[in-house]
Amino acid sequence: MKSELQETEQQASVLVQLGEQYSVAPNKLLKTLKETAFKGATDSQMIALCIVASEYRLNPFTKEIYAYPAKGGGIVPVIGVDGWYGLVNSQPHYDGCVFKEDRTAEGKLVSTTCTIYRKDRSHPTEITEWLEENFRNTDPWKNQPVRMNRHRAFIQCARVAFSISLSDPEDAERTVDYNSMKRTSGSAEVSTTAHPWDEEQPPNGDQGEPDTADSIPAHETEEVATSFKFVNVSCSQCGQDFGPGNEGFSHCADHQSPEGEAV
Repeated sequence: MKSELQETEQQASVLVQLGEQYSVAPNKLLKTLKETAFKGATDSQMIALCIVASEYRLNPFTKEIYAYPAKGGGIVPVIGVDGWYGLVNSQPHYDGCVFKEDRTAEGKLVSTTCTIYRKDRSHPTEITEWLEENFRNTDPWKNQPVRMNRHRAFIQCARVAFSISLSDPEDAERTVDYNSMKRTSGSAEVSTTAHPWDEEQPPNGDQGEPDTADSIPAHETEEVATSFKFVNVSCSQCGQDFGPGNEGFSHCADHQSPEGEAV
């Protein structure tokens, strides 16, 4: 009884704090969040989501943060792309970033490197993300591979530069198969529904990047998918990819041996 009372008081407190940011009454805010960004969340999960949103000043109504199905049930707070950019820009020591693209002789994107500078450090943080590893058979990646890989590089670099251990859309989707695979006639059909956080369509010729759907040959995708549930699984905490598998990892501890080596 005591724990239930404490949980109720904690929920009321965090809802008051979050409600003050948007000038919304706590009870109305709770109802709205349960019907939109935090749909399907239990009261305990609502507390966790609201605490993260309040602590990092993320707006759930613009999908800077939202609930996402977790491995084994439940939900986890996921920070949208705009949320990550806002989060980094709000850091007092943030001193800008630089992007560098590596391309083939034909002009096709190979990798994107993000370099983040901090005012309190003499050396910047630099992370390179490879398109071949990140590319997925979804509309955003097929239509805007340059933009998507840039987002990926920025988010992974931000994690290292500011020690932010929060999930992003790509990691969440790689762990939980948002675009469900349907087995038809012994082969896998992959849905290409766009991400809910990235519904914008590219302007005509704006990206200037050839369609890279052939980065992953269709026959290889089908062969892998018939043996495993996912073509690639990864860790939501460190971003490491593990190739084909039936489920991803929420934390590094889930894929490391007691000695600390990856399994």
